[in-house]
Amino acid sequence: MKFDAQLYSDLYKEVYGARPHNYNYTPWWLHTEDELDAMMTALWETQSANEARERERELSCLRDFDAEIDMYCDYGAPTRGVAVRWMFQAWAEENYDYDPEAFLLQSGIPFKWMMHYKEFLI
Repeated sequence: MKFDAQLYSDLYKEVYGARPHNYNYTPWWLHTEDELDAMMTALWETQSANEARERERELSCLRDFDAEIDMYCDYGAPTRGVAVRWMFQAWAEENYDYDPEAFLLQSGIPFKWMMHYKEFLI
């Protein structure tokens, strides 16, 4: 595979949050083809590991949120939707913030799942 500097820069930014620019960064054209391949492979592996950690973190947050919903149901919430509303009300009173998205974000709910829970709050 021919080395693509733009792809490398984009992937580096995805993995580390900034374009490659640190003090020990050697311009890509000074590397051999094997070194370039090794650099790309290392970035892909790091990206895969980051994605796996992010998936696990999302699942952990969803499990914790689900356990809290179950706890509110045990306290007497008749439905899961009511339990989520009670959780939001308690959070809003404590934080003086009545924004459902802020509540869900602070609870660790991934953005792609927000609409699922947000329907209970609107």
